[in-house]
Amino acid sequence: MLSDQLKTKVSVGHVRIGLLTSVEIQEVFLQDQAGDTLVYAGGIEARITDWFIFKNKPVLHYLGVRNTYVHLRRRDSAVWNYAFIEDAFISPSKKPKDTTNGKPFEFDLDKFQLKNGRVCVEDVWVGADLRLVRGFLLA
Repeated sequence: MLSDQLKTKVSVGHVRIGLLTSVEIQEVFLQDQAGDTLVYAGGIEARITDWFIFKNKPVLHYLGVRNTYVHLRRRDSAVWNYAFIEDAFISPSKKPKDTTNGKPFEFDLDKFQLKNGRVCVEDVWVGADLRLVRGFLLA
């Protein structure tokens, strides 16, 4: 389970999968190792090319994120509060295997939509903070 591997709380409220073309994930929550909210998303929705498994370059027609809060924090060291995610999946003594066979995975993103998003970046180590609140963004 992902919570066990990350050694923190991870939860997903509900997942809906359409016939190989769409997925919606509701109430996604990830806690950092200090017990604070790292990421919360009320909903994440993606729509991909029909029969993408037979295409060389799948097209992500739509990626939507709503009611989202992201809190990135770096306190008294150069380590961010999300560094544990990478550490949980990559061993420093082992190099990741090259599985691309010389050809990187590619995809196109047609449309990105953010509704009610907040991002908070607290960098105590450098002494800089950033707060971004966006009611609606379409790109």
